[in-house]
Amino acid sequence: MWTQSHSLETKRPVNEYKVWDEFVKTQIPIFGEYHRRMIEQAKTTPTFFLTYEQLINDPHQIITALFCFLLGVKTLKDTIVEAQISKISAIRHTDPKM
Repeated sequence: MWTQSHSLETKRPVNEYKVWDEFVKTQIPIFGEYHRRMIEQAKTTPTFFLTYEQLINDPHQIITALFCFLLGVKTLKDTIVEAQISKISAIRHTDPKM
């Protein structure tokens, strides 16, 4: 969030910057409200939650689960979608920091 990147780093720990305390005080309530709304909406609207880390750590599993959700099926076994997911997820993320 701070660097608008998954691989850039600040020159020193973020909590050493003068703006950090104000950033936290203003952003935590906003993120909390966003989270509350998403959880509430998910009670009535089909919702699929995933994280960047899940996509990096196990792309095949999370993309398969996402497509099952989107297509309303329990499995993608023996489908073109399954073959494409296997092909694409075999290409590993190469960020040396991950």
